[in-house]
Amino acid sequence: MENNEIEVKRLNDPTIVELKQKIKVGLELSFKNLVKHKRQTCGTFVFSENGLIKKIKAEDMPE
Repeated sequence: MENNEIEVKRLNDPTIVELKQKIKVGLELSFKNLVKHKRQTCGTFVFSENGLIKKIKAEDMPE
């Protein structure tokens, strides 16, 4: 078996897939909580898009 085949099998391992899903859900919940907190404190988010800095009010962020 080649290294690429082994790597693909590892990525498709059910425990790895489940772990990735749990991490994704955790990150989504964390971001939702961050947005909620920023809305309560009238905060803003600062993003960089193609090298341009953008400030977005938390209340303008979609839920």
